[in-house]
Amino acid sequence: MKKKISFYLMIVLVVIFVLFAVTNAQDTVVNFLFAQVKLPLVIVLIASVLIGALIASLFFYFRSRADKKEIKTLKEQLAFKRKTPYDLELQEKIVKLEEELTTKSAELSNLKHSIVSQVMSDLPTYYADETEYQERKESENEIESI
Repeated sequence: MKKKISFYLMIVLVVIFVLFAVTNAQDTVVNFLFAQVKLPLVIVLIASVLIGALIASLFFYFRSRADKKEIKTLKEQLAFKRKTPYDLELQEKIVKLEEELTTKSAELSNLKHSIVSQVMSDLPTYYADETEYQERKESENEIESI
């Protein structure tokens, strides 16, 4: 949509400029450093506009080139910072901590099982009936499996 509006605006400006140039068709004297030239005003106006457009285009070309170079440099810096040794050190620490967590979880599980087995070994002295002991043992196994 913006491109269409810009295009139509450009057409309107060109038409206005052409009408202005055609209505000013008389000859005029243009002074250069070492010479004088008599040209139609239309030619002088068109040449002036074209030279101005060329200068503006060159300015924007070099400006965009500098911006692209800066963007490329910033991207390279960002990529370098993403791969710094600091990040590698953090990743190594994370791996070590995960290994330690796994080890501690295994130790905790082993401790849990040893406590349950110790409690279970002490249970028969408290029960007078063998069936009561078996029922208790089955319920402990169910709890332990959860």
